[in-house]
Amino acid sequence: MSGLSLTLSKLAAAFVLSLVVATASARSWELRQILTPSSVGTYSDEDRIGFGSVTALDGQWLVIGAPGGRCVPSDAPGAFLVYRYDSVTRKYVFVQQICTGAVAASIAIWGDWMLVGWSHYNATGNYPANGRVGFFRWQNAQQSWYPVQVVDGASSGLLGGSVAMSNGIAVA
Repeated sequence: MSGLSLTLSKLAAAFVLSLVVATASARSWELRQILTPSSVGTYSDEDRIGFGSVTALDGQWLVIGAPGGRCVPSDAPGAFLVYRYDSVTRKYVFVQQICTGAVAASIAIWGDWMLVGWSHYNATGNYPANGRVGFFRWQNAQQSWYPVQVVDGASSGLLGGSVAMSNGIAVA
């Protein structure tokens, strides 16, 4: 790749790069920020595994999956961290950790809506898993994301393995 010679190596981190356009023909990517779960709270080395394996970005929002994340040490693992872009500092600032007790397989964000997919969620205890998707919405008055609706898949459907949102349409 021409112009990209960064070495991005850090355990459990998400790297934020930005496109720099000097001229119409000269473009390059530069490292803007490194986000880690330890910048949010106390994460053990085991809890950090997989951080950043699922991400979504839309406008001011950045969502990063944290499969080992827990709000309370006794909780089942599975969380995602939400960041909001600060135009003054030009950095993403942590807003909220949402613990779900299940590892997110996919995340999509569109404006103030978020769709999270858990393809290996198993509501019935039978295998294969049926999967689940959850809709979240930004609540400006409380400055937080809140769950709106949860939909479980049909038996052996693996709902939520991949999700997308745009213009009022959600695909799972």
